[in-house]
Amino acid sequence: LCLANEQAAVFEPPADAVVVDLSGAHRLEPSLYPQWYGFEHPRPGAWEYAIPELFPPAGPLIANPGCYATAAILALAPIRDAIENSTVVIDAKSGVSGAGRELKASSHAGFVLENVSPYKVGTHQHAPEIAQALGFPVCFVPHLLPVRRGLLATCYVQPIGDLRLLLDAAYATSNVVRVLPEGVVPELSRVQHTDGAEI
Repeated sequence: LCLANEQAAVFEPPADAVVVDLSGAHRLEPSLYPQWYGFEHPRPGAWEYAIPELFPPAGPLIANPGCYATAAILALAPIRDAIENSTVVIDAKSGVSGAGRELKASSHAGFVLENVSPYKVGTHQHAPEIAQALGFPVCFVPHLLPVRRGLLATCYVQPIGDLRLLLDAAYATSNVVRVLPEGVVPELSRVQHTDGAEI
């Protein structure tokens, strides 16, 4: 399902189909929609928020996580019990394709090229989505990169345990999430045009 948020919120899914909603219409608790999406949710209910590597769906109505939320949750969910929750900062950067196809001045080449800029600071709808999935608040700031696609989330935490062991265990059998060896850092160029994620 690839509709605008308000249209997806009122969509009546077929009874005999698996539906994956790519909008933000079913990602949050219904009471959060007025603040974060600007509308009252008309039909809360049966949709299930899912990331297959961490919490796979059980039912046929699946709320697909947002892009920034996916990156942050993949990095933080496996280690959430080994960090001090009050100090989580997510500094995320995305290529222009993350802004969608809608025409707006902030995604024109003249604004994007030779520039990096934060946007929707304190008001980005993925902040409550990440917090809801992790179970604690986060400080989340998205930035626009002058590249076509790709997303990098740098997550700052105060560890109280061995984070690498937890990440290795969480993704040991994953075909798409790779925990990189010590000393190797994630790079956009290795994951662009793939379904892969590097941690």
